[in-house]
Amino acid sequence: MSHTGFDTSWLNLRFQYDNAARNQKVEQTFLDYFRGKKKITIVDIGSGTGANCLYFFEKLEQDQQWFLIEKDDHLLESTFIRLSAYAESKGYSFQIEKKSLRINIRSKKINIHIINDSFFKLSQMVDLIKVDVVMAAAVFDLLSKDQFITIADKIFLHKIDLLTTMNYSNMHFLPGRDLDDKFIDLYESHMSRPQQFGKGMGKSCSFFMGTYFSDKKYPFIKGNSSWKIDCEAFEMHNFLLGFMGKSIGELTKKSADKKLLDQWFSEKKSLSQKQLLSIEVGHLDYFVTI
Repeated sequence: MSHTGFDTSWLNLRFQYDNAARNQKVEQTFLDYFRGKKKITIVDIGSGTGANCLYFFEKLEQDQQWFLIEKDDHLLESTFIRLSAYAESKGYSFQIEKKSLRINIRSKKINIHIINDSFFKLSQMVDLIKVDVVMAAAVFDLLSKDQFITIADKIFLHKIDLLTTMNYSNMHFLPGRDLDDKFIDLYESHMSRPQQFGKGMGKSCSFFMGTYFSDKKYPFIKGNSSWKIDCEAFEMHNFLLGFMGKSIGELTKKSADKKLLDQWFSEKKSLSQKQLLSIEVGHLDYFVTI
């Protein structure tokens, strides 16, 4: 477990679900938008273990310069291990230096740099004049509205495009139960609880961002990107139910509510073990052009 609370095994597990969920219309619009450009410079904020880079560096046709900004040094340590292992498995030549990784795919060159710091210092770490696009996956729903406006204003001030994916919007269980709404609401309340930086946007993130982009008259395309977690995904069930249990437990004070919560979780775990539980987690993707 990293000091920011993110487990690398969780990030690696969710990668396959993120990939399957990514909205293809939004993604294709992004790829087509930069088609024909000889080189692209990308900044990935809150980059985790490099999932955006791993997903896109083969799909993009041109030479690439990546800046992966992540304040959690444990996650950054895993980034080059993950990317270089993948490059080796594909037979690509690569070279690791202290804070950079170079991958060659035939005539295409990918230079990846890691930056261990807060992405709110973006303009201090990267020459934004040279940046084509900022990416953020499963990041903005963790921020407050003021934090989002601060980083978005900085990005768009420099005429940089934005691809933001996997922004949480909702959750559903199948089969559904009467208590599902109660505990999903509590889980979502935990996302937007008061914290030192303010209240996280949580499920309101997607709507708030859309309103912000529209008010600013920025052209954008959006689309749903939902996880479809089937009845055999026992490990994913465990992670999600574990997150929910910890979060809801922090907000559940009355003994009667705790008893209901225990009963609800017991049934969900029983259904999972019997391969009778499916979960859908809704997200929204945006590609914004300036």
